[in-house]
Amino acid sequence: MPLGGGNKCGCCKKTVYFAEEVQCEGQSFHKSCFLCMACRKNLDSTTVAVHQDEIYCKSCYGKKYGPKGYGFGGGAGTLSMDTGEALGIKPAGQTSHRPTNNPNPSKFAQKLGGSDVCPRCGTAVYAAEKVVGGGNSLMVAKAKDELEQELAEKEVEKERYLAEKAPPLQTGGMSFAELQELCQELHAKIDVVDEERYDIEAKVLHNTREIKDLNIKVLDLRGKFKRPTLRRVRVSADAILRSLLGSKHKVSMDLRANLKSVKKEDTEKEKTVEVSDWRKNVEAMSGMEGRKKMFDAAQ
Repeated sequence: MPLGGGNKCGCCKKTVYFAEEVQCEGQSFHKSCFLCMACRKNLDSTTVAVHQDEIYCKSCYGKKYGPKGYGFGGGAGTLSMDTGEALGIKPAGQTSHRPTNNPNPSKFAQKLGGSDVCPRCGTAVYAAEKVVGGGNSLMVAKAKDELEQELAEKEVEKERYLAEKAPPLQTGGMSFAELQELCQELHAKIDVVDEERYDIEAKVLHNTREIKDLNIKVLDLRGKFKRPTLRRVRVSADAILRSLLGSKHKVSMDLRANLKSVKKEDTEKEKTVEVSDWRKNVEAMSGMEGRKKMFDAAQ
């Protein structure tokens, strides 16, 4: 296939490549061009309706090419096929639809991709600045107009201020002494203006530092959390149950009631253990007599 070859889009008449091709009724379309010519909605194989060389969604096709239009004559006491001639109503004739996405005839714009034209300024509309409204590709012209108007107002204000503060000088018929006096007056005014400018810059710098300090304080308040100082309060188990169950339920938690009572004498008996000589035990358990004793003890 030669360079630039391929089918032409049925909408913008440009070359359609395989990755962006959508086929409908034997024609090829770009995916971005496969839109309803009335409402500009994206179409697919289930919602497309073709009329000659034009493509619509099914609802727009029914409104435009349905029986007498969508909902024509649908009032009370009339049929949808009633033309209204009996009541003296003349139906409006159908006009051919004009596609809304006319390609830009400029070859340079087509090479760069600007096929759509803004109906307000007449220049090419690209994808980054494209706004679709009412079937037309509109540039964000409102913001641009407001910006231009704001710049023009600033220029007018600047010229007015300069004309008020620095009127044009008439130095044609002045002598050398008069020119010196005029220069001295201008230098004095410049000194006053410099003092005011310095004061304003100092105020701005001071306010900027205060704003920065306040921002730092706000960030510190967001990031830090001070734990409150808590006191240790001794609460018994009965008080905890009373706070949980209420005053109606009388439950006692006497932890010492189920403990085993042990007398002091028993503990002393357990502690006293006779300490004997281990050598005697070894001699007693050795020999046949000792083995016999161990055997008898095991039985």
